[in-house]
Amino acid sequence: MSKKILIEGTHSQYMKSAAEEIDLLQRGNVEEIRNHFYVYSLNSPEAQRLLVETDNKELILLHHEFHPVAWHKDIRRLLEEKGYIPPQDDSPEYTARMHKVFRTWMAVNLYYSNKSFPNVVMGALSDQLLASGDTDIPPRLSEEYELRLLDSGNWEKIRRYGRVHQWRPRARLKFIKLGNIRALFLYLQYFKFYGDEEETALIELGCSPLTWLYTSYYHIGKAARNLIKASGNPYIWKQVVLLEYMYEQPYIKKFGSIRNWEKQLSKSFDKKYFRHIP
Repeated sequence: MSKKILIEGTHSQYMKSAAEEIDLLQRGNVEEIRNHFYVYSLNSPEAQRLLVETDNKELILLHHEFHPVAWHKDIRRLLEEKGYIPPQDDSPEYTARMHKVFRTWMAVNLYYSNKSFPNVVMGALSDQLLASGDTDIPPRLSEEYELRLLDSGNWEKIRRYGRVHQWRPRARLKFIKLGNIRALFLYLQYFKFYGDEEETALIELGCSPLTWLYTSYYHIGKAARNLIKASGNPYIWKQVVLLEYMYEQPYIKKFGSIRNWEKQLSKSFDKKYFRHIP
């Protein structure tokens, strides 16, 4: 029998309007704000200014770690003055260097394909490193050293490493089981998890916002689907079912478009809750 995991909520995080962002901050529920920042930035300058005025250093630094380029110019200047983030280098030398990096990145994307690299992963990594500019990229570690890094408990280093490198298999499973929610959300900005053991380990952490996010991004395996179904939350189970079946070409062809098929699939789900579809 599948282990029952409690999954709360009716939907994953969504991008908020300016009014909704301000309301989120004014309600002052730190966990709710944190969960939003894990996925989305504050887009309106009014909400960003309100965040700065709250002077909640933990939330400001969290927003900056997940969305460093999202700040409006005047808000960023205010954060620099308060000492929350380092001043931006606007020197002509730095600007010229960034222009050179950008032109290189554009050239690689325009004139090279993934076939120019030994494999697709190397091509994607090359693109990622170029897109990062000349920032200090931590070196790729062996699996043994990745495990040591995880054992160190230095979560600042662990998050920074997982932002630019995909963990190797044994380290990746350990990374999940350590259950650092902030690090896991940050990792999912760039990478995913693989296989039943990793997916079920993620869901068994019992973090509803994390489970919602992952199941809205990716098809999941049978073991993970069983956990979602057994949770008894019809909203997230419907999301999983729709993502699993909505791109089936025979049904898209039968109903004339992916939109029509999605509507039909949604109706079928509502009528046959928890039954096999189709």
